[in-house]
Amino acid sequence: MDNLREIIIENLLTLRRKNKMTQQDLAKQINYSDKAVSRWENGEVLPDVETLAKIAEVYGVPLSRILEKDADEAPKKRRDPALLTKALIAAISVCVVWAIAVVIYVYIRVFMKTSAWQVFIWAIPVSALLMQLFNTRWIRVPFLSMICSSVAIWGLITAVYCTILSYNIWLIFLIGIPLQAIVVLVSILKKERHKLKTTK
Repeated sequence: MDNLREIIIENLLTLRRKNKMTQQDLAKQINYSDKAVSRWENGEVLPDVETLAKIAEVYGVPLSRILEKDADEAPKKRRDPALLTKALIAAISVCVVWAIAVVIYVYIRVFMKTSAWQVFIWAIPVSALLMQLFNTRWIRVPFLSMICSSVAIWGLITAVYCTILSYNIWLIFLIGIPLQAIVVLVSILKKERHKLKTTK
């Protein structure tokens, strides 16, 4: 019981400081005197459950945040035990894309007696899109998502340019600028939405 008492006292003090409130500020919001708040934080007496619920409401936290140890700490995400397996499957899939690219290149070179080096350029956006798929479904690393999208955009534009190289349509690269801006802005938006979810 003494341990619970200490936890409540510590959390009352921590949450008030985190919210940049004085004892008087809190007292006004819950219709108590600042002396009462001081007595709670000094451990002379403890507020009743109804008062604790009011305090939790003022801070915008559940009552359990006041009653549990380390209430101010965000819960740690548990590591996915199958993450390494998933990452290896993603890597193997990308290797398969490049193996197919090599087979196509060798086939064209040997049987058609022509060079098809562009096939390797096409393997870049395909690999990036594949990694994006695995990242979205399994790995969920926000920064990796932005990198994969960027590589897919610029790789695809480069592949198209190299495929129709004889036309020399270099202006095609201008398409990548607004697309890259969209990727960056969407990444920032996702990050901000994630922050809002974790602070609620």
